[in-house]
Amino acid sequence: MLFLFISVVLQKVLYILMAVAYASLLILIFTRSCRNNGKTLPWQWIAFAFLAKVTAGIIYGYIYSHYYMISDSWSYFNESLSDYHDLINNPAKFFTINSEFKHLTDFFSTADNAFWSNTGENFLIKLLAVLNVFSIGNYYTDVVLFNAFSFWGLYLVYKVAIQYLPGKESWAYLLIFFWPSCLFWNSAIDKDGLLVFFSGILIYSTYNCILRRKLILFLSLGITGFAGIFLIRNVNAVLFIPAIVCWWAASRMYKKRFEIFLLVYSTAFFLFFLSGLDGSPINLLQQVANKQHQFLSLEANTRLPLSALDPNFTSYIKVFPEALNHIFLRPYITEISSPFHLMVFLENTSLIFLIFFIIIWKKKGRVRKMPTTFNLFLWSVSFTGLLLIGYIVPFPGAIIRYKAFYTMLFILPFISFFNTKTTTKA
Repeated sequence: MLFLFISVVLQKVLYILMAVAYASLLILIFTRSCRNNGKTLPWQWIAFAFLAKVTAGIIYGYIYSHYYMISDSWSYFNESLSDYHDLINNPAKFFTINSEFKHLTDFFSTADNAFWSNTGENFLIKLLAVLNVFSIGNYYTDVVLFNAFSFWGLYLVYKVAIQYLPGKESWAYLLIFFWPSCLFWNSAIDKDGLLVFFSGILIYSTYNCILRRKLILFLSLGITGFAGIFLIRNVNAVLFIPAIVCWWAASRMYKKRFEIFLLVYSTAFFLFFLSGLDGSPINLLQQVANKQHQFLSLEANTRLPLSALDPNFTSYIKVFPEALNHIFLRPYITEISSPFHLMVFLENTSLIFLIFFIIIWKKKGRVRKMPTTFNLFLWSVSFTGLLLIGYIVPFPGAIIRYKAFYTMLFILPFISFFNTKTTTKA
């Protein structure tokens, strides 16, 4: 018995030492990378932000292993252990694709056996299997390694944001790395962390392509970022297309940036509803409705009232107020039943007050700056992403997790309204 106790203690000590060593190594790599690419953050800021993410990920893992019956994060990790075993003992089996090649040409199919429905999970599980080689199959050590991806995605967003927020680097740092829901949910082992990673790559690459810096390199990286988002959640990747088109076009016709965004998005929404006509090769109205019906068929302890979508214009208009309500107002104060609900309630309240004060200060002339193309880009991507979540997800717990990154992007442009410097990038 004593020998067993000592072996367990030694094993835990080994895992802790590995986690500390990996965290230290990653901080060193991040610091060197920032310095080589034009240092924008002191190493202390990098270390604090990364360790905060790791801590949040560990807390998430502990809470969901002790107080909740079901956790996607732990499910993905447990499934990865089998692939980890294959990677070590049978590499040929590991590199086979654990998915059926059905509905291969239907990129937005919601069928359970559809190839594109399962690529995100399969990709994450394979990645975790590789990380298990370095963590010896320990969940919490995997948290340290996995957060390298989401941290780097956030850093790339920060690196672009400060170009449009001169003098507000500290506020951008605090918002991007420490917005509560984004810090907590995107630090867990889940697809959302990878979504942050690939989104950061896509945003940073687009910015450099607009400036025509190393065009081939950043175009390739941008395509990689887009492909990564598409593998994780294909519809979310599509949302970036009109926003990137607007950002690129408006950066060349800055004085007409509002007209460009209005024109492109009016065209995008027209094509979206036009796809529902008979004979259309891709019925996007039906695809979104199918995704919502898939969520509605699931069981959960808490469910928000959400009308079923039909693939027509009238149905989408009818559900629109419900979608907005779910994203910006729910949960109500009377619906708070957990610390997570309280977190999102406080965030929603803060956002509403922020918008309210911006409007008041604008009328009083205290806000003089007009939104930059980057601000409009962020609002376009985040609002459409939030709206999509509101349309298809009826579960408060899932809404909180899915919308965390988009909420942070939505709030980020508001920092610029309080910038007193006059130098502004397009």
